[in-house]
Amino acid sequence: MRALIRTKDKLARGEKRLLGAIPVFEDMAGQAAENSLTGYRSSIVVENVYGYSWAWDADNDLTSTSNLPGFERIDITKGGKLRKVWENTEVASNTVPRLSRKTGLIYIVERQQDHQNGVDVYYWTALDFRTGKAVWRKLLGTGIYHDGYWSTTALGPDDAYCVAAWGGLAAIKDGD
Repeated sequence: MRALIRTKDKLARGEKRLLGAIPVFEDMAGQAAENSLTGYRSSIVVENVYGYSWAWDADNDLTSTSNLPGFERIDITKGGKLRKVWENTEVASNTVPRLSRKTGLIYIVERQQDHQNGVDVYYWTALDFRTGKAVWRKLLGTGIYHDGYWSTTALGPDDAYCVAAWGGLAAIKDGD
């Protein structure tokens, strides 16, 4: 469940701090949003990062666990009610998403697990802010050195999308 709270120091007479609450990821086994909220105007995009962690395997190699996919957009209506606009249950990420107002895209690093080959595969992925659907994907790389492991991401002044990963800093621009 996600609650929205007024954050100003002083509230007007009769105004309550709690604006409202709405369930998110309710059809999933777990829910965790931590630092992965993205807000714009009267919208909030919530990312599900439940189940993501690292462990050392028997060969002393670092391996990841799976995290549940999920992004949801919640809007605050003019009447102050909360309304779910869309839900994406196909994309899993563990980096903080960034919204570009210029492109209308939410940029993430998507992680897919290739169980057959025992490796994590990472993609630059852009979600449409209006619909939540993946608009494009481009391979970032395979293996833990491409994992952002909870890192924040940035949109640079030259429109580059950057992420700090285990193996160093990576960046991409639309059209690359």
